[in-house]
Amino acid sequence: MGITKSTDKKTGITYVYSSESYWDKDLKAPRNRKKLIGKIDKETGEIVPTGKRGRKPKNAACSQEGTDYKALYEEAKEQLLQKEQDIQALRSELSELKASLKQADQRLEKIRSILK
Repeated sequence: MGITKSTDKKTGITYVYSSESYWDKDLKAPRNRKKLIGKIDKETGEIVPTGKRGRKPKNAACSQEGTDYKALYEEAKEQLLQKEQDIQALRSELSELKASLKQADQRLEKIRSILK
């Protein structure tokens, strides 16, 4: 097992991988397994872990300190009630449109029967 470095040409960031060599029976050739360890900090030269464990929140909104969950719950509840009312209004409008379409189809059938 060894450690390899690879530089991304677009960003210029140097990533550090742990590399393990193994024999691939199907290809009958040696292969490598690489696992990302982190990236090298340009200023200090130290390896900075990447991945879920090493990431920090992008903004302060991600932090959970001072979050009023009760207020968030009430707000979500109100939004849900409003959406349910909107859905009910749309359903009633849909049923009215279906009734109107049915009447139009009946009129059209009468006209067709007269024309024949």
